[in-house]
Amino acid sequence: MDPVEKQAIRFAPVSQEMGDELANIRASAMKPSLVALGRYDPTRVRERFLVNFQPQHTLAIYLNDDLAGFLVLVPYADHLHLDHLYIAPDFQRRGIGAAAIAKAKHQASQSSVPLRVTALRDSPANQFYKKHGFMQIAEAKFDIFYEFRAR
Repeated sequence: MDPVEKQAIRFAPVSQEMGDELANIRASAMKPSLVALGRYDPTRVRERFLVNFQPQHTLAIYLNDDLAGFLVLVPYADHLHLDHLYIAPDFQRRGIGAAAIAKAKHQASQSSVPLRVTALRDSPANQFYKKHGFMQIAEAKFDIFYEFRAR
């Protein structure tokens, strides 16, 4: 396959009807981390997403014409929250997540607010967010909280 630079990554609004498809991407992307913690329940991981699914804050991520993942950016008065960023396993390690982070950072910068995200403890996502300039600001039993502030 061509390097990601030669492929088209695009972001598009989603509809309510896409909820199940996005929940499946979330479940497959989270499975390795949740299995490692002994907390993988395929029904629960899908339901946790669907019960709070907000299409108005969600963007599908396409690589060429293939749905590769999605991100959810929820605006608050004092920050932009990256509520979800999931890339389907077959599309990982191609720069798609980096493109999504760049889009989220740009949106936060345009609003002059920090970008915040939560990552599951011991998930590879922690290294990903640190690599992209996020600083740890807090932690809980299962999660680590990060923030990115544009300089």
